[in-house]
This record gives sequence, structure tokens and C-alpha cells, in this order.
Amino acid sequence: MWFDLTLEARDGARHTLRYNPHTSECEGLPLPMEPGVFEPVPRVSKDQPLGKSRAPRVLKIQLGLSCNYACSYCNQAFQIADATVSKLADVEHFLTQLDGWIAQAPEQIEIWGGEPFLYWAKIKRLVPALAERFPGVLFSIITNGSLLNREKRKRCFRPTLTA
Repeated sequence: MWFDLTLEARDGARHTLRYNPHTSECEGLPLPMEPGVFEPVPRVSKDQPLGKSRAPRVLKIQLGLSCNYACSYCNQAFQIADATVSKLADVEHFLTQLDGWIAQAPEQIEIWGGEPFLYWAKIKRLVPALAERFPGVLFSIITNGSLLNREKRKRCFRPTLTA
């Protein structure tokens, strides 16, 4: 399945690319890639992380890969995992390590990964702890919305939010 992406430059010039999310192919790039010698990409691992900022504006937290849907257009559709193996101890470990990873409060915390509401027990522990640690931070959850119910809406959405 290919998607057409229309890019618009500041001067109004438009260019269309074709993108296949299943294969990550992209056609129609405006500049040809010339063969050449490129610097090797440094190895990245838990012990040798990429140079990330200790002052992120947005802190993105992936709870896992489990999802209750298998949408054909989703890059995670074929990454099947089990949300039941997720442990609350992971939240405690994350919270104890957090101060070593970031030096100041982010403006926003984004919860995502598979379907986040499959990890409801983690969200109930994680979000209040982060809200207490970072007063005034804006939270967002990327969800398909299918698991939202009255309890989750009441706990996750403040009545002062506006569109």
C-alpha cells in the first residue's frame, strides 16, 4: 500500500513523494542520492546510548508493543507482544532511573506504544508519579480509543482541557 505525501516548502513550492509503510520505501525524492563514501554510523546500545539531550522538551514513553488491533497501515501491526508480561516493577525501575536521564522537567510527556490502555495498571502508577515530579507538564496518550471507558476518561482527562 502506497501513500502520497505532499511536501510544501516555505515559498509554496510543492513536491509529492510516494511512501510504502510496510517496506519503508520512498519514491520521488527531489534530490538524487549520489554514490559516495559515508562515515560509519556509531553503534548504539543501552550501554553506549546515542547522544541525547538531558533537557528534552517532549519525553516519549513507550509502554510496550501490544495492541488489540492489527491495522494494515500500522508499522507496529506485525510486532506482536503480550501486555500481560508487563510488570509494575518496570515502572518503579523507570522512575528511579529517570533523574539520571533527564536534568529538567519536560514540557510534555507522551505515552505511546502499541495500545497504551492495554497497560492500564502501569498508566495508573506512572502518570500520577510523573505529574507529582513534574507539576504542570502536559500529558498526551496516543491511542486507538477502543479501550477508553468512564474510569479511564475520568482519570486521564482534566475538565479544564480545551480543544
